[in-house]
Amino acid sequence: MLSVSYTEYFSATARPFSSSKLPKCYGRGFSQTETFCLFSCSLPWGFKLNHRGDYVALATPISNRDGSVSILQGGRYGCGAHSKVLVGREKGETQEMKIRIMLLAVAVCFLLTAISTKAQERFEVTPFVGYETSGSYPVSAFSTTGGTTIPIDTLRANGATAFGAFFDYGLSENFQPEFMWNRNNTSYSAHNILTNSYFKAFNSDIDQFQFGGLFMFLNSEHKLRPYAAASLGFTHDSNGGGNPNRTEFSWSVGGGVKYSISRHFGFRGDLRYLPTYGSTSQGTYCDPFFGCYPASVHNYLHRGSFTGGLIIKW
Repeated sequence: MLSVSYTEYFSATARPFSSSKLPKCYGRGFSQTETFCLFSCSLPWGFKLNHRGDYVALATPISNRDGSVSILQGGRYGCGAHSKVLVGREKGETQEMKIRIMLLAVAVCFLLTAISTKAQERFEVTPFVGYETSGSYPVSAFSTTGGTTIPIDTLRANGATAFGAFFDYGLSENFQPEFMWNRNNTSYSAHNILTNSYFKAFNSDIDQFQFGGLFMFLNSEHKLRPYAAASLGFTHDSNGGGNPNRTEFSWSVGGGVKYSISRHFGFRGDLRYLPTYGSTSQGTYCDPFFGCYPASVHNYLHRGSFTGGLIIKW
């Protein structure tokens, strides 16, 4: 059995039209039960008089272009404004149209989200310059200079100008994964045990590569946004004077601030503790349960990095 709803179009001057099975809507124009109406003066179906003398339209099924079937009921009382048409469509097709509307709404939501995401300028590059402090670690070695053998117990990376860049991606409103490259062209000095003084051992270009992230404590509505950062990575020393190059584990923890001056530009200041593994030596470890005993100790170059740069966002 076909289940239909109806829509009416008529003039207020139309003759009475009644049927016990059809809705009545005289004098109100369009009903709100369906999606379209037909407007015609010459209707391709008939009508009959009931026992009260009212015109009653005959039901006629027709095929639509989209393959659905409509039930049209109507009567003609003349031409132009004196017409009345009732149009019914299957409920199945109505449900299909509702589903299409819902899918369209979902697509629009995704589009708006994509536009909003693009407007947030997720990518950032920050070229920076600054200073990295010195750091040392113990060694047990000898240095030969001018035919003289000098015992040394400490090797120190000297403080120097640092430069590099941060590369960030806005994963959320407050969190950004980050890659940092920090380079300082410096030198190493060795500690002479006999004279208790340092002397220059060799030049070194130190590159630090860090993979981590930062968390900003305020949302993007604020121009000034403090943050905390941490990372893991490695440090590569390109050493001169015939000394072997080194690549060792390093990590960092720190923080700073970002200040936005426009949609695509800003400033950033970064303060970071940046230790790099230097050597392993034998030491003494003590705990309250087992007392003191010999143990291997990992020694790090404890260095600090102070940098500032221009943020470029897109």
